[in-house]
Amino acid sequence: MAVPYPGSASRAHSQNTDYRVGLVTRYIEQNLDRHVTWDEARAYLEAQHSDTKGTPAGWLLLAVLDLEWTGAIQYDKDYFRRPGLPTDAKYAPLEEVAQAVLALGWPRPSDGKRSRTIHQCFLELGGRYRHCDVYWAMHELLKGTRLACHRAYWSLLGDQAILADPTLAPAQRAELEKIVEAELCDRYVASLDHRVDREYPLGERRADIFDRDRKLIIEAKAYSDDVVALGAITQAMLYRAIANHDADIIDRVAVLLPDPPSPLARQVARTCDLDADVIFWDGRTFQHEPFR
Repeated sequence: MAVPYPGSASRAHSQNTDYRVGLVTRYIEQNLDRHVTWDEARAYLEAQHSDTKGTPAGWLLLAVLDLEWTGAIQYDKDYFRRPGLPTDAKYAPLEEVAQAVLALGWPRPSDGKRSRTIHQCFLELGGRYRHCDVYWAMHELLKGTRLACHRAYWSLLGDQAILADPTLAPAQRAELEKIVEAELCDRYVASLDHRVDREYPLGERRADIFDRDRKLIIEAKAYSDDVVALGAITQAMLYRAIANHDADIIDRVAVLLPDPPSPLARQVARTCDLDADVIFWDGRTFQHEPFR
């Protein structure tokens, strides 16, 4: 549920939603002196309407964001209290908050994924920013541009963890793959010290990157598995053939991957004499080497 940032959009709510938001708002306000928690407020709302269908978390979120925005409460870790402490977080521009969120670094936990909830981001920022500003910065500025959101969990675009969700519909997966590939290309291009062409037209097709200085066609992929990586080589070779139809303007082809190709993929490329390069992120920088 993405609640519009105040002033950026309007959304009419049903009488049912307004009633429940008002109900939980009053409950929070009446219990601020004892530091009522998010879970307590949600449990209260569910108890009042256990026989009706709805989204208690969504109603609670509407109430909390409004109370925070108007300065009626401070959201302190996992509980709500009255404002007034010198250390209380104040309003900050969303651009500043968004940069602070990205600066968290998105480390890799033990399960191999790089994801956080908004609440986890809020906690890791250590009280520097209000929860509501973290929420709106992520939804208004980062979603779909730098971060991807899957249910409650957010991942950095380009991280294959965002494609690991087995519940993604085919259309959603295809769209996310395009986003991941574009973000990978943008990161690579930003690392270069010379200009390259993005989305280089080849008749009805487009190559992801054309590096004129090196006479190089680069095809990017969202995955590094063997079939995808090897298929990308032949795709790039096709683009070279199209580009060189009338004049030799492309010397070499390369594939751009989010991780190194496997030893097996390199062996197949060597055995089949697939003369191509591979560019991949090694965790610190992009490596460019023969796909051998």
